[in-house]
Amino acid sequence: MGESINIKSLEVFGYHGTFNEEKILGQKYIVDLSLKIKDSFHLLNNDLNKTVDYSKLIEFIREYFKNNKRDLLETICDEILFEIFNRFSNVWEVNLEILKPAHHVSIGFCGMSVSTHRKVHKVYIALGSNLGNREENINSAYNLLEECGIKIIKKSSIIETEPYGDVPQDKFLNSVIEVNTIFTPRELMDTLLNIEKELKRERIIRWGPRTIDLDILLYDEDIINEENIIIPHYDMHNREFVLESLCEINKFSYNPRLRKFSFEMMNDLKDKFNN
Repeated sequence: MGESINIKSLEVFGYHGTFNEEKILGQKYIVDLSLKIKDSFHLLNNDLNKTVDYSKLIEFIREYFKNNKRDLLETICDEILFEIFNRFSNVWEVNLEILKPAHHVSIGFCGMSVSTHRKVHKVYIALGSNLGNREENINSAYNLLEECGIKIIKKSSIIETEPYGDVPQDKFLNSVIEVNTIFTPRELMDTLLNIEKELKRERIIRWGPRTIDLDILLYDEDIINEENIIIPHYDMHNREFVLESLCEINKFSYNPRLRKFSFEMMNDLKDKFNN
C-alpha cells in the first residue's frame, strides 16, 4: 500500500551537539517525516480520529526539539520516533530524517543528516510461572511489557498446566498474548530478559521452576536464526498449553517455518497423542 502522510522540510530549533556553544546558542534543523497509518485512506470516512492530526504532530516535534538537549542527533532522532508511536496510536510505520545545516563551517557541504525507519510488528509471546504468587507474576509481566512500550492487543485465559519436561516441580500458570511493538527481535528479546530479571527469574536448571518465563513464539511471519534468538519458537508445535492459548486468541496465527496455522499445529499434536 503506497499511501502515506508526509511532512516536508519542517523547520525546528534545538540545542543539540557536543559543543557547549551548540547547547547555548542552538540552531535550526530540518525535519522530513513520512508515516503510514493503520487504515487505508478509503476507510477513513473523513474522520480525523482515524488518521493523524498533523498540526499536533508538528507541535510535538517542535516542542521536543526545543525542550531537550542531546549530544547526538542520532539520539534525538530515535527518541522522537519512539514518542511518535507512543503518542499517535494510528501510526503504523515511520520514516524520519533530521538535517543539521552546516551554518558555521564552509567545507563544501550543506549539512549532515540522520535517518531512521520503524514499523509496528505483530508478535505472540508465551508467559509462564510456577514460583511464588504465579498469577501476580504474570500480571506484573503484563504491566512491565506495557511500561516498555509493548502494547498488549489480546490476552488468552490464564490456565494451569503440568510442567513441561522431566524436572519435578509445581504446576504452571500459562498464557499467550498478542502484542504490537516497534522493537527489533533482538531489542524485544533483551527487553523480555530484563523483565524476567526484574521479576527474579533465575536460570539454574533447564525447564526448571521459575517466577516468570517469557518466550517469543511468532514475530510477524518472519523466520529468524540468530544467536539466542530462534523464531518461530523451536518447540512451540510440541507444547499443547502454548497452542491451546495461541488458538484462543488467533487460531490463524501462522508458523512460517512449518507453514502451518496454529489450529493445524494443534490438530497435529492431538493426532500425535491419539496414535
